[in-house]
Amino acid sequence: MTRLAAATRLARWLSPIADEGQVPSDVTRSRWILRPGAAVGPRAAALEPVAGDAGERLLDAAVFTPARAPLGLYVVAPGLHFLGPDDPRFDRFARVLAHAGFVVVAPYLPDYLELVVRASAVDDFETVVRAASERFADLGPPTLFSISFGSYPALGTAARLGDAVDGVVTFGGYASFEAAVRFCVDGVMQTPEGGVTLARDPLNQPALFLNLLPHLGLEGDTTALAAAYRAMCHRTWGKPELKETGRLVPFAEALEGSVPPSHRTIFRVGCGVEPGGREALDAALVQGRAALAHLDPSAALAALRRPLFACHGRDDDVIPWNEAHALAATANPAVRPRALVTGLYAHTGRGTGGHGWLDEARTMGALLSVLSDAGRLHRRLPPG
Repeated sequence: MTRLAAATRLARWLSPIADEGQVPSDVTRSRWILRPGAAVGPRAAALEPVAGDAGERLLDAAVFTPARAPLGLYVVAPGLHFLGPDDPRFDRFARVLAHAGFVVVAPYLPDYLELVVRASAVDDFETVVRAASERFADLGPPTLFSISFGSYPALGTAARLGDAVDGVVTFGGYASFEAAVRFCVDGVMQTPEGGVTLARDPLNQPALFLNLLPHLGLEGDTTALAAAYRAMCHRTWGKPELKETGRLVPFAEALEGSVPPSHRTIFRVGCGVEPGGREALDAALVQGRAALAHLDPSAALAALRRPLFACHGRDDDVIPWNEAHALAATANPAVRPRALVTGLYAHTGRGTGGHGWLDEARTMGALLSVLSDAGRLHRRLPPG
C-alpha cells in the first residue's frame, strides 16, 4: 500500500457522493481489553464481566486492522456518545481509515460512555495511546485523531507525550469550552464582529446539563435527575427528525415522572422544552468556574510539540466551526498549526457545501493529504 493509494481510497469512501450506507469489507475488527473492570453505559448489559479490581472501570478498545501491511497507526478519541466506537458512523469512519492502510485503535472511554467529561478521560486515553504505541511499535509514533469533544483527551494526551506522538488531527473540536457550551444552548457563534446565529442541535442539551449538575445549585440527591438526562439522550440521539421544534416534549414528559418534583423544572429546562437554559448555564459557569477550568485546552495547546490540524465542518450544529481557527491560533506556533474548514461535512455527516467548489476541492485535498500521511506528520516540522 502506498500513500497515494491510501489517499485514493480515502477519497473514494469519504467523498460527498459516497454511499454512507456502505462500509469497506476487507477490514478486521477485534476487541482489546486494556484494563479489566466493570463495564459502563448501555453496552454493559451485553458484555461478559471482566473481573478487575474493586471499583475499577473497564477500559477496552476496538482495533481495526487492514488487510494489507499497514502504513501507520491511528488512535482515535471518540466524541461524547454512549455507544462509543459502536456508533455506526464512527465504526464506518474507522473502517475507512483501516481500509486506506492504517491500524486504528478506538477506545471505549468510560467517562464518555456515561456522557460525562472528566479529567480521567485524559488519563484513560493516555493509557490507550501508550499501550498502542508499544503493541504496534513497528508502525512508528501514533497519530491522534479526535471527534468533537474527543479533542479534550486527545490534546491533553498529546501535550503529555510530546515527541512520542506523530501529530494531532481534530475534527469538530473546541478551543473554548465556554464557547462550545454556550453554542449548545443558544446556537450563537461569537466572532469579533458580533454573534452569528447558526443551526444548533437541541438533542445535546441534556448531556450539557448532566455535566453541569454539580454547579446548578440544586438541593437533594440528583441521581434520578442524572439518570433522566442520560435516558433522554439514549432515546433521542441519532434521530435528526427530533430536532424540529416541539418534537422533544413527549420524550421529556415520559421521563419527568422519574425525577423528584423539586428537580422537574430543571429537568425540563435542561431538555430544552422549557425556557431558562441560558440563565441556568450562566449561573453554572460562574459557580463551577474553578471545577470546570481543566476543560480549557489552552495549556495543552501551548505545550504541543507535534503538528496540529484542526478540521471542522461549516454546518456543524454541535460546536461552531470557528473553533477550528481558535484551536490553530491558540496552539504552539512552532508546530505550524493549521485550520481546515469545509462545507462538505457537518458534525456527524455531510454538509451542504456551497462555499465555493474550488475552495472546497482544495480543502478536501488538504484533508486527504493529512489523513493519508499519518505516521509521518511530524516530518512536516523543520528539524531542531
